[in-house]
Amino acid sequence: MRNNKEIPAEKKSYSVLFFILSALLGLVTIWGFWSEMITRRPWKEIQQNFYTYEYEKTKSEYENAVKKLLEKPSKPEIDKKELRKLTKVVTEKQVKLDEAMQDRKFEQSKSDAINYKYQHSLHVAKGEHTETVQKYKKKLDEYEKRIEGELTSDVIVAEAEFADANKALAAFYLNENDPTNALSTYLIAQKYNPADSEIVNGINSAQESLSALEQVQAEFDAVDRLHEKLSDVGGIKRTFLGSLLENPFRETRTIVQYYLEEFNYTADRCETCHFAVDKSGYESSAEETFELDGDGEKLEKRFLKHPSVKLGSEEIVIDSF
Repeated sequence: MRNNKEIPAEKKSYSVLFFILSALLGLVTIWGFWSEMITRRPWKEIQQNFYTYEYEKTKSEYENAVKKLLEKPSKPEIDKKELRKLTKVVTEKQVKLDEAMQDRKFEQSKSDAINYKYQHSLHVAKGEHTETVQKYKKKLDEYEKRIEGELTSDVIVAEAEFADANKALAAFYLNENDPTNALSTYLIAQKYNPADSEIVNGINSAQESLSALEQVQAEFDAVDRLHEKLSDVGGIKRTFLGSLLENPFRETRTIVQYYLEEFNYTADRCETCHFAVDKSGYESSAEETFELDGDGEKLEKRFLKHPSVKLGSEEIVIDSF
């Protein structure tokens, strides 16, 4: 017979029990998360601190570089009217030079034909100076005299005029602060008049101006690289919260593992925490203090380098992947 004081099962309250079990489940979940993500992964905090330091370091380098940066030279406005005028002269002198060289080439071809006939007739006459041989010899001498005299002189004059036209154009480029075109044009002029001292001086001036512009451009390129690096190391994935929000299926650099062939393929995971060991810019600070005998007295600082690791021998393990 049922006791009248007994509470029916359908009227009993299990809220306290459910609350206790839910609290225990929550605590176990929190503990599991903490143990898995923090306690068992101490390198994450180390890497986070390194990224923070690298961001501050890069930010400081970027700000200092911007302060030292000179104003970037703008591309000058070239006098187009004068440029067209000088370019037209260069083109005209180029045409004159081409025509002079072509005339000499054609005359040389005729001379070669006469020389063949002269040699053939000399062979037929067995070396005797017959009338035919003398006729071809006279004509050959006339061709050679014209080639070596008038036609060669025309080419030399045309080359000098072409060199002067390019020299004037190069000087214009140099005055307009365009050392690139100035240098290339001076070099063309030097090809046809290598003895001109003005051309040599112009080449030196153009090279100096070009070197100065390249140095300024190199400084701007360095600042751009620092800005890109600053954007890279400052993203959300570089913080602890960011590491939790990352795609778990994407490979990220968490554990760095090398197999040292010289030591029977022993696994080396030092770089997981020592991120700066092979990064440029940390050569002077990538060092660690070691106890040689474990007595706490004989301490020695050594740079952390991995000379035994060969390119391509690394294996990166991502969590359980």
